[in-house]
Amino acid sequence: MSAKSVMAVVLGLFPMCAHATNRYVATTGVNNGACTSQASPCRTIPYGASQMVAGDTLIVADGTYSEINPIYDAVPSGNAGPDGIPRTADDVYTTVRAANDFGVLIDGSAWTGYAFGIRLREKQFIQVRGFRVHLSQGNENGAPVSIENSNHIKIIRNGFGYAGVIGNSSTVAVGVDSDYVLVEENFAFGGSRYMFLNYWADHVVFRRNVARNDYWIGTLQAAAFTNYDSVNTVWQNNIAIDSNTGCCPGHSGLYAAFFNENKSDRAPDTSQEFHGNIVLNFKAGYGTHLDWLVTGTRKMSNNIWWDGNGAYWGAQGETEIQGFPSQNLPASWPQVSHITSGENAGVYDPANAGGMWGTGLALNEDWPNEVKSSIFVANESFGVAGYVNGHHNAFFGNGAPYGGAQSDPGVGDITNHNILYSVANPGGSLRYLPRGPEPGSLLASAGDNGGRVGARVLWKIGLDGTLYGEPGWNVERSPENGYGRPEDSLWPWPNENIIKAEFAAYSGGGLPGARGFAAPGNGLYGGPITLSSYIWEYLGSPYPIDVIFRNGFDPGG
Repeated sequence: MSAKSVMAVVLGLFPMCAHATNRYVATTGVNNGACTSQASPCRTIPYGASQMVAGDTLIVADGTYSEINPIYDAVPSGNAGPDGIPRTADDVYTTVRAANDFGVLIDGSAWTGYAFGIRLREKQFIQVRGFRVHLSQGNENGAPVSIENSNHIKIIRNGFGYAGVIGNSSTVAVGVDSDYVLVEENFAFGGSRYMFLNYWADHVVFRRNVARNDYWIGTLQAAAFTNYDSVNTVWQNNIAIDSNTGCCPGHSGLYAAFFNENKSDRAPDTSQEFHGNIVLNFKAGYGTHLDWLVTGTRKMSNNIWWDGNGAYWGAQGETEIQGFPSQNLPASWPQVSHITSGENAGVYDPANAGGMWGTGLALNEDWPNEVKSSIFVANESFGVAGYVNGHHNAFFGNGAPYGGAQSDPGVGDITNHNILYSVANPGGSLRYLPRGPEPGSLLASAGDNGGRVGARVLWKIGLDGTLYGEPGWNVERSPENGYGRPEDSLWPWPNENIIKAEFAAYSGGGLPGARGFAAPGNGLYGGPITLSSYIWEYLGSPYPIDVIFRNGFDPGG
């Protein structure tokens, strides 16, 4: 390789900016000068931000900071780089980050009025990383994160909690007219209507986030992840976990883990993709509820819905909605493959708002769809219901495999296999929810075209930090795709220790913090309960040693 080629590679990996400068903030500093000395830092984040120019990095030392609206209008936009083309290697990002991930607490518990931990308005090419933001459940006028009229924004590896619990609040809100936003490896808990919200936005990726609903007393629906009149939204490897109706005694209560609201007054097309997500011990009205469909597509693969009131429901489609008479049926609704859905309790009753209760999947309208290579276990009413066109699926212990337009098994369906592994049933295909069917088991090769049946959620989806459409943004980082390194593994879950600590320490209204995976004690494998061990052990087998050691974690250490 020539020297010129080598330099081109280097510049692609490490974009250059002629004026890029590191600036420093610490609780021991003084607000004086340009904040360019780590030995003599400035004192507050707003002052440090005021000294930045495009492409600078503001590094915030560990500690607690309580100045209102710290990451706000003073942060300058970056730019598309010398070539002027966004989403290329020479893009120049302005960065605000903690010196150590999660080492900085932005404490907004005493803030009143319009107060935000991170608010980016009419900004571009900015990334924020490594902060914890706690607000006050009594203040409805703000949010830990709000992105508005902005583009090329990256919110990476942060933790957010204690948002307002009465008004129309969200913990993480990607908002009006924003485009190309990444929300990656964050967690949200405590109050607010929505933990993660995508509202009137486009080309947004939510990747490897964890949400738990703890408290909400407002009058509207509450949900973990919500897409509201937004298009080209992609959900990759997100988790909604350990919530139930006790969190949210308001009028509509805890509505769904994933919720789509499409009123069509803003976006007649709300195309979305769901890949590698987990909804576990989340007892809402719905596991995933996608309604008010006008146009667009829904693609779902390798998702797990387990131990809820119903897994997935597509509903309320109309042939003419609010001025869009020509945009009636979707091009494809939905495309579903390799899901695992089980132990959903309730009575299927679509005429009386029970449109998915007790089912692994239900469609309320006769739209074009295909459901294949999926597992449905121990759903109280039906494995699948409504207008489902299914084939090469596996059913066990449901009230009935199919209920609705399709009542008989489809091509390649399996209805006589005891799917769940146990000591008494060593031939069962499913031992661990994330791993999918065990190698050599019946369901390992009983799917469409001889593939496996059920979800496999083992590998990260998307290269770290990539926006929608960038190289590698939607690749499963598995050995089959040329990856498979330790850093490509989804397990143990990234940052699971700080997630558990923050969730366990929650002390606001609603449900107790130390519950589910955040409870004290040891797992079946003998070590402390973690997010990973909790999910892997949910079917009753110990967290496997090969997963524990994959990233060098010693359970005895």
